[in-house]
Amino acid sequence: MHNVVTLLDSFLDVVEDKECMERCISYCAQVVDDNWNNLIILSGTVFSQILVWWPTKSADKLCPVLYRLIGHKGVIFSIDYNPTLNIICSTSDDRTAKVWSIKNETLAKELTQNPISINLKHTLIGHTARVFKCKILSDSIITAGEDGIVNFWDKNGELIKKSDVHQEGPVWSLDCCEKTDTIVTGGGDCGVFMFKLHSKVLKSSLETELDNPRKLLIFSLDNVAYLTENGLFLMYKRKAQQFAGLAVHEDLKSYGLLEKSPCGCRIALAGYRGTIHVYRVVPRWLDYMYSCQIKSEERIYSIHWLSCQMLLTCGAKGVLTLWIMQETVMMPIHFWELPHSKERWSTAACFCGIKTVLVGDRRGTLYVYSTDSSQPLQIIKKAHNYLGISAVYFRNDKVISLGRNSTINEYIFDNKKQHLIQISSHKVPFTWLTSLLTQKSTGPPLLQGFSGTNFIIYDYIARRTLFEVECGGGHRSWDVFVTGDNLIFSYIKNKRINIIECSLGDVVGVDVIKGYHLNEVNVLKTIKCDRESLEYFFISGGEDTVIRLCFKSFKDDLSDFKYFNVLKSHLSSIRTISLTKVNEDKYFMFSGGGRSQIIFWELSIDKVGNENVVNCSEKFNYYEEVSHKGDSETRVMDLTTVTIKETMFLLAGYSDGIVRIFKVNPDNSNGTKLVYVNHIPIYKFKCIFKISILIVENYFILTTMASDGYIVFTNVTNEFVEVQTGNPQPLASVKAHQSGINSYSSLYTPSSGELVYLTGGDDTAIVLNAFNVRRNEDNIKLECLCSFSGQNYHGAQVTGTYITENYFLTASIDQKVLLFTWNLRDKFSVDCVKVFRSGICDIQGMECVLLGDVVKVIVYGRGCEIITCRLLDTFSKVN
Repeated sequence: MHNVVTLLDSFLDVVEDKECMERCISYCAQVVDDNWNNLIILSGTVFSQILVWWPTKSADKLCPVLYRLIGHKGVIFSIDYNPTLNIICSTSDDRTAKVWSIKNETLAKELTQNPISINLKHTLIGHTARVFKCKILSDSIITAGEDGIVNFWDKNGELIKKSDVHQEGPVWSLDCCEKTDTIVTGGGDCGVFMFKLHSKVLKSSLETELDNPRKLLIFSLDNVAYLTENGLFLMYKRKAQQFAGLAVHEDLKSYGLLEKSPCGCRIALAGYRGTIHVYRVVPRWLDYMYSCQIKSEERIYSIHWLSCQMLLTCGAKGVLTLWIMQETVMMPIHFWELPHSKERWSTAACFCGIKTVLVGDRRGTLYVYSTDSSQPLQIIKKAHNYLGISAVYFRNDKVISLGRNSTINEYIFDNKKQHLIQISSHKVPFTWLTSLLTQKSTGPPLLQGFSGTNFIIYDYIARRTLFEVECGGGHRSWDVFVTGDNLIFSYIKNKRINIIECSLGDVVGVDVIKGYHLNEVNVLKTIKCDRESLEYFFISGGEDTVIRLCFKSFKDDLSDFKYFNVLKSHLSSIRTISLTKVNEDKYFMFSGGGRSQIIFWELSIDKVGNENVVNCSEKFNYYEEVSHKGDSETRVMDLTTVTIKETMFLLAGYSDGIVRIFKVNPDNSNGTKLVYVNHIPIYKFKCIFKISILIVENYFILTTMASDGYIVFTNVTNEFVEVQTGNPQPLASVKAHQSGINSYSSLYTPSSGELVYLTGGDDTAIVLNAFNVRRNEDNIKLECLCSFSGQNYHGAQVTGTYITENYFLTASIDQKVLLFTWNLRDKFSVDCVKVFRSGICDIQGMECVLLGDVVKVIVYGRGCEIITCRLLDTFSKVN
């Protein structure tokens, strides 16, 4: 902390201390040499300097500063020294890394010179935020920082490549091993990622013979086919480095389309005169099959392979023609017509089942067509923006569409209604999304696209750029070919064919520990897969605005989380999630948070083979506009549901002290699934933290907990109607805490009318309140019988509570989870019997899963941790 170096023996006893004469706060240090007598310290200070001092060269305990490296304009975060290259690298709060050269062959020798000469060699500028780590390798320098980027620099200070590895979150640590050619990083998403230091990239550029290339595609590992401006159809054999002519198509001069089938065994060409040419891919060659002319002989605007035997073309006036490929001829089998629009042609298409075809157009509209009808069955306007839908896929019973608006949309197809239902929408950090690339049968598809003039391969599940290369942009002709571990990217630029080849395995990397939420987790809920199962789905949301669906089996404590989906539809942080079970396999989920946003989801649990899978579809997105300029943003703090006469209502507690009531209409055909009914102003100038509904006979009692520390009970039986009946008055209110109530858990026994509330607050207290609830003429009466307040158990805010008949658990920001026994006779008797230490910082809450005499305590905050609490062992020791 204050520039002190300590020598410890094997028993961790202090042998010797040395202090730097300048005792300022140090943020980092590099220890040079592993021998105490030769030790040199490079310490980075809060004053933007690197102090160089030599502990054992001074007879006194205080050691002088031999040299200062001055040049940074912020706190020094990391220092690395490479004795072979004899250079120092430092990183700072000023968003730069600096490389310092040492005049003599070693740092030790240089420090004996007068004057000492350590000079600034390069300033590395490539990060957009603080730079936390650096590492000097034999051929490069690596830096990583708060912007989530790992930058690779050559010895001349030029940027070689960059990788974003932790969902755009900060990279806190990194290490490298040149022997195994690997780099490992740890990041703000709680993940550990390992990838190759060097990915072997081969680049070549071909000057074509005879004519300038216009369109190209790769049809095998060694062969590229291309169409020229004068209608020449040629191929280039990479191994033999030879060009070969295939055909001359006069009708494809100046304009031509060139597309490859999904299986890669067919190639189609089309042009201005309505002619379609089809080739078959054979070993090391393309075999001409046949040609076909559309009746109008007009321009073909686009062609789409739906399968190896089916082709869709779009002609003039938006006429879509479905063709079937036979051995010697291709025949049209169905016609559709795109609705009138300014740019009336298709940009993407795929099969969805046997008779259904999905078509995306240049205006960003998605159409559902059937071979049983000439009219579209469904039109989804503005599925993507006006630049069009670039690709559409049907795989694993889901439809995925890509556009030029940074968005990936996912749908499920309702076979009965022949309609698409959108289930999710993902935003990625670049605009032009072109296609999906399947890396392996077991791996998730990778996203291909363009950011400016760069071609990108992106893992949109892990939110990570895997490969990036400058090519000039996506408007030019390009293609990607993958076979095994080989990836080939080819494009036309400056009338040349450029080919880039690399190993897909080198760029994908391995998640040693999968990343979780990037920021604090505010809420976590669990769903049991089935009655007899020990398998659960975890649903969590937080400050990073995403909902994560994960799977965890409690059959084995060592089993890892399995990640199913990431839902990114919220505009701001997610504060609360409420789950309502509809039947054995179906749940309604409501999520709320910043900007007064509530999203209604439908979850279904299915069995695929021996595995449980969860599907999540977005039903409705409710967003309340800010009414006046200057209004502060209202947040949804808590949600709960109640069903009255087969009608479900959603109650939302807001940060403005108001509880709003919505009617849930899951089957409403006009699309409005949440209908505002009423509002109950419980507080003025207070923030509601928690709400719940207590049902007593035919009465509905709303319990609210807010920033004033009160538990307030209100009869809202008559509030579930659109007719305003006036503001209901509280039945009772109890001052439980000095300030806000962060968490609660309750027990209600209808037969005796006993109600127990366990709450945890900002005042670090754990509070138990016992009430007697009974009917009193036309209303409900609540009487507080006794209470208990424990002030000294936790040292910070209590954020998690869970109570049963014999024990309760609490969790706090102090990273402690406490187990208590309790009973209530005339007063509460409480005893803390077990303390668990958590590794989670800033604990925001706790979810408990009871498995016999074992409680799985799930604490969440800056990450998620499962603590096993064995009740039988604990209570037997107590007794």
